[in-house]
Amino acid sequence: MAEVREKVLPALDDDFALDAAGMDSLAELREDVRARLLEVDQRAVEREFREAVLDAAADAATMSVPAPIVEARAKEAWEARLHALSHQGVSKEAYLRISGMSEEELIESARPGAERALRAEAVIAAIIEAEQIEPTDDDLLAVIAETVGPDERGKAADPAKLLAQLRKSGRLESLREDVAERQALDRLVKAAVAITPERAAAREKLWTPGS
Repeated sequence: MAEVREKVLPALDDDFALDAAGMDSLAELREDVRARLLEVDQRAVEREFREAVLDAAADAATMSVPAPIVEARAKEAWEARLHALSHQGVSKEAYLRISGMSEEELIESARPGAERALRAEAVIAAIIEAEQIEPTDDDLLAVIAETVGPDERGKAADPAKLLAQLRKSGRLESLREDVAERQALDRLVKAAVAITPERAAAREKLWTPGS
């Protein structure tokens, strides 16, 4: 005869808060969870706003991207997708069957995104040049401190030590370029004017084609 077991969940009380998260009370645990979720939401909103600002700047930029460069970037995007799919055990042939499109059609569909990315890169490069953005070692240390986690012993990694390792391995300039692009986008976002959802909705109601 099969044994029937009942799964009993712990009660959501102060003891649970203490055992699960070291909090003094359930109310404190709930407040901590709420604050963490709010922080995640705020980061998501900020990330989406930054992407929207860059997209708008790329759309407004008066430049033309040569078709061969767009084609090359679209093919790179396709190859990157195939590489990611291979790690998930999905072959190119299987993906083509699922998508119902040919390889040429998928590359063609990637061209608008490729052109937008290239235009965005050109905008950032222009800002870096115009503003003469040159990140200092202190800027690099600040970014490293934000991104690194603990070492294998669980201790906080030393940003200065990591910076020295990057310099020794010849990868420091790559980081400096990444930070310069980040600082350029920071300036672009700072110059942009965000509007509330209410104002955005009102603007959509008032807008008519041709206005």
